[in-house]
Amino acid sequence: MRGDGEEIGPPLGLRPHGALNRGVPTLHPAIEEKNVDAESTPLSSPLAELHIADRAHFHQRKHFNLDPIEKPLQHPTFRYGNIVQLNALPATRTGRGYMNHVPLTVQIHVNSSTDAPVSSLLDTGASLSTIDAGLLERLGGRPEGEGMVVRGIGETKTLGYATVAFFIEARDVRDKQVFLECRHDLHVLPSFAPGICLGRDFIDGHNLTISPARGRARVQSYTFAVNEQVKGPYATSVELHTIEPIDVPPDTNVWVPVDASSLAPGVDYCAHPRLSATPDESVRLAGPAGLITHKSQRHILLGNFGTTSVHLARGTIVADAVAAHVGDVAQSSPHAFTLGTPAPVPSAAPLYTATAGDDPLEGVADPIDAFELDDDSVLDPRHDAATTTIDDHFRVGVGPDGRPPPEIVSLLRRHHQAFALDGRPGLVTGAEISIKLQDDANLRPEPPRRAGPAKLAPMDAAIDQLLEWDVIEPSDSPVSFPVLMVRQYGKWRFCVDCRQLNANTVSDRYPLPTIDSVFQTLSGKSVFSSLDAIRGYHQLPVKESDRWKTAFVCHRGLFEYKTVPFGLKNAPAVSNG
Repeated sequence: MRGDGEEIGPPLGLRPHGALNRGVPTLHPAIEEKNVDAESTPLSSPLAELHIADRAHFHQRKHFNLDPIEKPLQHPTFRYGNIVQLNALPATRTGRGYMNHVPLTVQIHVNSSTDAPVSSLLDTGASLSTIDAGLLERLGGRPEGEGMVVRGIGETKTLGYATVAFFIEARDVRDKQVFLECRHDLHVLPSFAPGICLGRDFIDGHNLTISPARGRARVQSYTFAVNEQVKGPYATSVELHTIEPIDVPPDTNVWVPVDASSLAPGVDYCAHPRLSATPDESVRLAGPAGLITHKSQRHILLGNFGTTSVHLARGTIVADAVAAHVGDVAQSSPHAFTLGTPAPVPSAAPLYTATAGDDPLEGVADPIDAFELDDDSVLDPRHDAATTTIDDHFRVGVGPDGRPPPEIVSLLRRHHQAFALDGRPGLVTGAEISIKLQDDANLRPEPPRRAGPAKLAPMDAAIDQLLEWDVIEPSDSPVSFPVLMVRQYGKWRFCVDCRQLNANTVSDRYPLPTIDSVFQTLSGKSVFSSLDAIRGYHQLPVKESDRWKTAFVCHRGLFEYKTVPFGLKNAPAVSNG
């Protein structure tokens, strides 16, 4: 079936697959759908052509907030942090997209690992990586070489190509931050709405393994974040319900009309009819999976394999539709039906839907956008003012003469050590926090919590980092608190369960100023400044005689904090004081 009610045929199922390196060849248009499973050698496409699938998100205009003066491609590549250079690809090659999947984006830093990232599509619908000519000019680059013909989104020709260096923030096997340096050829299009797209040449050339469900992509031993979103008030997982009452006789297959208006336009979905039955199994509904797309009304093939007719009321959920992801492929499989004479419709039986604990909050279709996770919505004064870089670290605004204020430059240079340029937390001198216990406090040691291999690696990385920063030290404390690895925004967070310690700690009284006091202090002021202390808690020492109270235990042994840990009672009051 096609799932649209306009064509009868075998269903198009989805099977997982990956890039070319996983053994799935790219199909040439000369290979017909009926021969997909046949052994054949794919025909090579002309090398002088760029293929881009005509998908909706390739026409969605993307706006980039770039510095009009500091153009990154006009300067040497700036590397800061742990940089891993990926192998340069010897040549780009052509390819074809598999399905109309949900748009996927990745954040890249153009020519500098410290500049603000820009969003790029990561899409199998483009055989080669592309960039908009206007965006390339704003970045300070210009095309070179001869152009090639573009097929799929109109008949046009590229302006050449530009070799662009960019960085992708990633994590290694120990969950430490690294920047993957890529130098890649981007083919310049006269007008390309999304701005940048990394196509099949980038995905296949670096053997990328993409997992949209986990929001991660892997190259070699490194992983980086990807964002899968659809445009508009649509959802990637939709319940399909009937839009009119319908009877399904026994031993009969019926095209059931369903509402498909919540499916994203331009995206393929796989519809999975639900297995539904009455308690006595006199009614058993099921159907084949099939491809379905956006429309006010589509049809699902549903069969009643029971002995009693069933009446489906309007609004009955009969199937689930899941959007195609990067790596899914459409494949036809034949089904044979023997047509017979429909039996008379007896009295309808009540319908019982077999589901496994439906969650009313699951799959809520919030307004979403292909570039939802961009930082462009954040007000950043660097986008509104001309700036220049001082000493390769400080970005300072310039005056009408194009020069930064000398007093600001002098101030920054005098207090160079106040800035965490290497990412390490500072250390406050002349002040420390004490942990006062209640008179009847009785702290007892707690055993370590069990942790699987998925948690042990980030736990080891966190302990190594804290030891390197001199935040913790080995301990012989009589008490111990367990370590917890908490998942937050797709990353593991190292936490110590200090609830027993906090319950036995004397609380501060009125630790924070009132709102009225804050507003009274700010009254009449028009200019405000702020300094954000990097890892502020770790900068404040714990009184040496109280460090034993912060001891934690894990598979690595017993440690105690030399500086204030997160989650410690009274820490916010001391920090604000």
